[in-house]
Amino acid sequence: MWDLRRSTGSNVHVTVPSGAGRSRRPGIAVHRSPGLSDLEVAVHDGIPVSTVARTLLDIAGDLAPGPLERAVERSVILRLFDLHAVNATLARHPNRKGSHALSLIVAHLHDEAQLTRSKLEVLLP
Repeated sequence: MWDLRRSTGSNVHVTVPSGAGRSRRPGIAVHRSPGLSDLEVAVHDGIPVSTVARTLLDIAGDLAPGPLERAVERSVILRLFDLHAVNATLARHPNRKGSHALSLIVAHLHDEAQLTRSKLEVLLP
């Protein structure tokens, strides 16, 4: 929904609070998360979705550092990145898979004044 990275699969991934949701449906991968806070839910195009910060944390556990860094950079380019929100999300989930990798990328991004041309070229189709 946020267009942070190109989809590599045919399934739509949906995160729901633990215990919520229906039975399995073809084409939908449901992720149940007991730690999904109201602070991590937004509405985008009339659809309840996880915030950009929570989405970055969710994908951080499944991506290698390079693709994760490109997703973070894409959120910056799209003006969706909120450093405070990402840090708050990381503080709520310090031991979640991918939190360390995302923390390192965010710290590095914070130290950079702007994206280099080569990093921007990676993001172009």
